[in-house]
Amino acid sequence: MSSVTLTLEHFVKAVSDKTNFSERNVRECLRAYHAALVDGLTRADKVRVEKVGTISAKWRQERNCRRPGTDSVAVVPARWALRFKAAEPALRTVAAKRRKGAKK
Repeated sequence: MSSVTLTLEHFVKAVSDKTNFSERNVRECLRAYHAALVDGLTRADKVRVEKVGTISAKWRQERNCRRPGTDSVAVVPARWALRFKAAEPALRTVAAKRRKGAKK
């Protein structure tokens, strides 16, 4: 199975085709949506996107890890990390569509 990455332009085209809005207007809306999402994550712990999932920001403490092959210890610095938990409707839809398109 090949890997496909959907970009902003893919979403702009798809939304424009489904709504008959101009690609320029859709692009502006998606950029505003992204800005609001990032702003929400900076102000709150979680952002819930209905029927898609929840994105949360979590602080990861500094930790030590082992480098494979050398067994030397490296320090992973503390940082913020984003987590995504898919909503049940999204999981069911993706699973059903993947099953239909699966090659046997």
